[in-house]
Amino acid sequence: MLPINFISAVCISIGIASDNLMLSAMSQNCAAKVKLRETLLLLFILLNIQMQAFMYGSKLAKLLPNLIGMEKWIAVAILLATVLRMHQDLKVAKKENNNIQFGLNGFLGIALATSIYVFVLGFSLNALQIHYDMAYPISMIALGIMLTIGWYTKNTKMLSLIKKASLIIMIIGIIIFFIQ
Repeated sequence: MLPINFISAVCISIGIASDNLMLSAMSQNCAAKVKLRETLLLLFILLNIQMQAFMYGSKLAKLLPNLIGMEKWIAVAILLATVLRMHQDLKVAKKENNNIQFGLNGFLGIALATSIYVFVLGFSLNALQIHYDMAYPISMIALGIMLTIGWYTKNTKMLSLIKKASLIIMIIGIIIFFIQ
């Protein structure tokens, strides 16, 4: 049987990683204008940046117990704020029916936002005392899977549905943490 921490980490990672769906879909659309090899290289670089953001978040969480001692509650509050922000982004996108800028500016903006979310993920999983050797691979696999799904899914309604389901899974992960 899987440990409850593992299930919670997977659920939270899936929710955070859902932001990679749109980024990957943007890259797929950019690939029609630029060389496919360059687009895939850009996604690989993005994943590496996210890995660094995860590690920095994790290291910050290791420093906090010495400073304030309430890192678990801070992690839960940050995760809930992230869920609310991601949900708000979905609602705004649906209301305004905005088209994503498929140029470099749109890509860089979403890349920065996803890296911030991955920083939050690294911080939260460490603060919730989910062992780094377990949290890091789970997170990177979830991020990679979402990049792949976004790359191959052409339907924006389907991407939105997947993102909503991912946010629900993330909330379930937070609830599982409370239950333990």
